[in-house]
Amino acid sequence: MLSIADEGRDAPEALRSRLLLLCLMLTTASLAVLVIAELLWGGSDQWIFLSGMMLLMIAATFDYTRAGRYAFYSHMLVGGLTALVVILIIASGGQSRAPQLSIPTLAMVAALLLRPRAVMLWAGLMLAALVLSYQLRQSGAPVYLPLNPVWLEGAIERVASVLIAVSVLLGSWCIGLVAQWQKRVRLEAGALSEARQARRDAEQRLEQFVEMASAWFWETDEQHRMVYLSAGFEKATGIAPAHALGLTPAEVMRIRYPNAAAAEPTMRPMIERRGFKDQLLSWHEPLTGVLNHYANSAAPIYDAQGAFRGFRGRVINISERAETIRQVRESVQGDFLTGLMSRRGMLEALDRALIRLRDADQSGWWIQVDLDRFHEINTQLNYAQGDRFLKRFARSLGELVGKQDALSRIDGDDFGILLLQGTREDVQQLAVNIMAIARGLRMEFLGNEAGTGSASIGAACISRATPTVAALLQMTDAACQRARHEGGARLHFASGTQ
Repeated sequence: MLSIADEGRDAPEALRSRLLLLCLMLTTASLAVLVIAELLWGGSDQWIFLSGMMLLMIAATFDYTRAGRYAFYSHMLVGGLTALVVILIIASGGQSRAPQLSIPTLAMVAALLLRPRAVMLWAGLMLAALVLSYQLRQSGAPVYLPLNPVWLEGAIERVASVLIAVSVLLGSWCIGLVAQWQKRVRLEAGALSEARQARRDAEQRLEQFVEMASAWFWETDEQHRMVYLSAGFEKATGIAPAHALGLTPAEVMRIRYPNAAAAEPTMRPMIERRGFKDQLLSWHEPLTGVLNHYANSAAPIYDAQGAFRGFRGRVINISERAETIRQVRESVQGDFLTGLMSRRGMLEALDRALIRLRDADQSGWWIQVDLDRFHEINTQLNYAQGDRFLKRFARSLGELVGKQDALSRIDGDDFGILLLQGTREDVQQLAVNIMAIARGLRMEFLGNEAGTGSASIGAACISRATPTVAALLQMTDAACQRARHEGGARLHFASGTQ
């Protein structure tokens, strides 16, 4: 019965529900005692009204345990008992003392069961009933119920005894319910504490997993403004989340890179409200300045009504993966014989260098080196000896070229050098050193010895004026051919090169 009355309620509501059930049962029992007393010793017709109320309380008790309508039955109990008191007062002309004695206990029951506003309302009605009783008694109102004088004289003690028993039972029950409520609160508090600790553990575990995965998470509102950034954001970008919240991703990027051309394209899929995957972002580490690469993926968020609410995404550091890809690419694009970069690799390097130098408004150099008469000597002596010569020549060139520059074997005896910085005089000095290396190398076979003797060199400046990589290669090749036609062992600059 109690479990049915408590179903779907929290601890305070369950306490009041059990109290209401107790009041219904005590009221029913009290009315039964009064009915029996009236039948045996009362000598009046009050037992009729009391019996009707008792039957009503029995029906209410069983229906409450089945349906559990707390608000309805709490008001019905207080209202029904108040109505009974008023009826007995009017019927007895204010002469009966039992109804007036029960009003304080009834007010206490109302205070325990009802909300403050309802309690004030019913308390006012009960006070009005006392005033009505006084007025009827003073005015000599007619008595509709015959009263036994002997029974009337003992009504005070009789009703008081019943109220004492009811009050003791009610108080004891309340104490027990409070103890149960405290126990339930402690259990719920313990469960809540465990849930909070579990949530903290889950958050810490997630942060550790995120950190191990070199990732961080972000979320925007419907205006594409940042509303959440995980802890890894500041470590990766050097920007405190408080400075980035409320900004769009493009605005966040401009904090570090005010002139970043890639800021707006990153916003395009978000403006179009479509998800995206592995959007490439590049950030320099705030302390070391090392360039890291990140894959940015996100999906739009919609609420239950289908309204757009923003984006939620994650960013993963792919620098190690990018480095592995670069190494694999270099191994694939490298020259098998000399170990230098192949023509394909150099074309990609030139393309990147052209964009970089244009954006920075700087200049570099592309140098082509052709070994004079190499094919003739290689055919005359031995191809294996020619391969050895090319390896030694490539190794010597590598000692001249800095680490920030690039060196490649374009084709056969043609080599290319990419200088990301330097003056015309630096290129001239490099050409002198290259021609010295060519003169110093020899090929031998069966006692015969031959040297290539010289190298023809063409150079072109890379700047904003350079239209394309293909045009750059064409200009440099033409300069190299002019150097060879003039007898070789010399350097020619491409037309228009300062």
